[in-house]
Amino acid sequence: MAGEAVEMIENTNTGSTAYCVPRAWKSTYLSTNKDVGKTMRILCYGEKSSLRSDIERLKSKYIDNPQRLEQEIKKRNTKHKKELNRIAHIIAYIHYKETNEFLKEIPVSRGHSYFYMDARKRDASRSKPYWSTSYELCVRAFEAYIQDKLQDSGRNNDYLVCGTRPGTKNKGRTLAERCMPPFDYPYPLDEERVRINHAFDKFFETLRGNFFTCEMDSYSTGLEDRKKQCMIVPSTTVCFNQEVQFHFDDAGQGVLFL
Repeated sequence: MAGEAVEMIENTNTGSTAYCVPRAWKSTYLSTNKDVGKTMRILCYGEKSSLRSDIERLKSKYIDNPQRLEQEIKKRNTKHKKELNRIAHIIAYIHYKETNEFLKEIPVSRGHSYFYMDARKRDASRSKPYWSTSYELCVRAFEAYIQDKLQDSGRNNDYLVCGTRPGTKNKGRTLAERCMPPFDYPYPLDEERVRINHAFDKFFETLRGNFFTCEMDSYSTGLEDRKKQCMIVPSTTVCFNQEVQFHFDDAGQGVLFL
């Protein structure tokens, strides 16, 4: 999803803490005019790129062993979290040495939207994910999109959709603060909501402009032929980076998958 959440972690460095500082990290810090936030975004991005590459390699290596794959991905994610923590503390150390300012908290970019991070926190007490699953995120984002489109056209329909906007608990809270208790509502917020709505607009424009045509005779055209007649429509949105396909189930009924 659009946007990127930042998590503040406690700086556990002390006055006697010392690190062997990678030269490239200090150069990055100085190139941002000693801006810790910018430095962390750059370095976290590099670490996340490494994580993605490693996970793709693991998927290829354990393609026939899903249980082992899951274990190895968990190990790599744990290593990733530890590395982000190490990066944060070294940058805080560099900042202290350069400016004599001790940061109580260090910003760590998590590479996810606040919408997703909020959902993860809602799932923390559950036995298995619900709020953070892809389909539930998409459903709630679409609810918000519909309510906004209705408002833009001067209409309101509480039967169709309602309650996707901030409640009283969220008034005056920043985007980052809304990702922390007390939770008020599980929908996209502010600039993330605008970007996600734009993605839905582009998605529907694609469907309207390039939709499939299936000329079929329900009495003479077989299921396999009917499948071949349907064209694949590539998505052009930032939210959906997969192809949109029109499939037929065993009963010959069309089903649209995102």
